Amino acid sequence: MGPGAGNKGARTAGIDGIAPCSVDEDAGQFLLRLRDDLKERRFTPVPVREKLIPKANGKMRRLGIPTTADRIVQAAAKLVESRMRGDMHVRFGGQAALCPEFTRTEGFSAGTKDTQGI
Repeated sequence: MGPGAGNKGARTAGIDGIAPCSVDEDAGQFLLRLRDDLKERRFTPVPVREKLIPKANGKMRRLGIPTTADRIVQAAAKLVESRMRGDMHVRFGGQAALCPEFTRTEGFSAGTKDTQGI
């Protein structure tokens, strides 16, 4: 990328046609509807919009662009999981694997990535 190119993710819409940066004055309503959908178990992630982008070696690679709602849910899940893992570390002194409900395979132990717990 050239100077000033940066990450354009916030300006890129998924298949729903909504770019995250375009949700401004309607953000409250958007989040309330999303929260209600999650609470009532109506939320379903949708397939990502795929785009081919160039790699440094001249080849192309696929880039999946999720919808704005999917991005928000993914970020919230990551925050919750990260918080849960932090709580496990506090309660169990970093030995979360001692608790049968939070085993190493579920990603709630030291040395694992947030994405492994979901």
